[in-house]
Amino acid sequence: MTAGYDQACDSISTTSIKPESINGLPSAFRAVACSRNSGSGFGEVVLFRVIAGQKALYMMERIYRTEPFAPGTIPFDNDFLALGKQSLELGLACQRPAPGGGAAGGNSPCPEGWTPALDSLTAGQAVTVFPAGQ
Repeated sequence: MTAGYDQACDSISTTSIKPESINGLPSAFRAVACSRNSGSGFGEVVLFRVIAGQKALYMMERIYRTEPFAPGTIPFDNDFLALGKQSLELGLACQRPAPGGGAAGGNSPCPEGWTPALDSLTAGQAVTVFPAGQ
């Protein structure tokens, strides 16, 4: 997750990877602070959430662009960062029913209203997840 930032940023700092669970699925969270990205000229604070599904890993990220900031600092207070982390927890992780009418998603079934959208997807398509309220 940080390889590109190591090369593009004047200085980076990261949190440790924090294993968690979302809707019964394994998940992890990490924050990366880039004091100044040489490509954009901005400072960046990036929050990552990874969720392990049955057949794939899913990643959500939230990027805050700021004025460049001093190495080893973050231009936001802990309350602001906690809200950003919470916004990534609002993404709903779910499991679709097995093909042919199998069990409906085990311990974390998808909402019934999502069926038409999910049925139109194939394994080769990318899926974009927007946090609630965005």
